[in-house]
Amino acid sequence: MNLVKPLMAACVIFRGKLWHHVSFLAHRRDQLVAPPVEYFFAELRDGCSDDDSIVEACTMIENPQSCSGNKCSFCPEQYQIAHPSEQELLCGKEEHAKDFIRLMNMSPMPFTCSTETPEIGIVIEQ
Repeated sequence: MNLVKPLMAACVIFRGKLWHHVSFLAHRRDQLVAPPVEYFFAELRDGCSDDDSIVEACTMIENPQSCSGNKCSFCPEQYQIAHPSEQELLCGKEEHAKDFIRLMNMSPMPFTCSTETPEIGIVIEQ
């Protein structure tokens, strides 16, 4: 696969590991005709060393617009990262949300971060 364009990445700390959800455009290598550019979603987590990332999933999303209903508990909505179904995620399920430490501007280059500040809801239980 050849990277065409990185789109967006979000990251959280979940159960002591740094996790990333990334979206990018790529096409297949070694094609005789010009291969189509496809949209991909990948889920990565940090490995044993600082420079190590483990690719937990890399999925081609045939129609990113059709994924708008797929929920992810850690990706800010304004990042517009198309996800596979929640069942396919290892990190980002609704029940994981209470365990996240959200990080901003920690995405690996060349991914960009949103310039908009996400809305943060604070709940104080009495």
